[in-house]
Amino acid sequence: MYYFLAALLLGGLFYYFLIQKRRSNALNNHAELQARVLIDPQSNDCNRIYGCFIFQVNCLDESLREVVLTSLHCSNKHIHVNHFDQLDFFINPGQKGESGMRSIGISFSLSYMQHYKPKKETLILKGFYRETKGKRKAFFCTKYFQIEALNKADEKDKDIRNSTLTG
Repeated sequence: MYYFLAALLLGGLFYYFLIQKRRSNALNNHAELQARVLIDPQSNDCNRIYGCFIFQVNCLDESLREVVLTSLHCSNKHIHVNHFDQLDFFINPGQKGESGMRSIGISFSLSYMQHYKPKKETLILKGFYRETKGKRKAFFCTKYFQIEALNKADEKDKDIRNSTLTG
């Protein structure tokens, strides 16, 4: 009897992890989700410094119609996410390419940012996507990011634009 219960428990765990693995790979076949964090050193008050998460979807499949982020969890407990319900990325059916950018406001304690050392942070995103046929499939993915200052991000974008214009 105990062997049967143990086998049933192990089978259930295997099935759970198989479903989670499928969910984590579900979006990768249709789109690529990009995440960045930008902070503005000029916009701070006496205790906090403000910034935002910036998301963009790169559509890889023509059958993708919409990507919706419903949940966002950050590994860094010092990041406070402003009110977040969901983010919708609408994709033109039959067209590949990048969607519009969406952002979510965040804030950090000023003391944390004074002692910050650049490292990769983890962001866990959950949501669903819809295909043109109307199918809705859930996904979750993990993205890594580094906190960037707004002025440094502008310099990187200018360098990229200049290299593509001259090359």
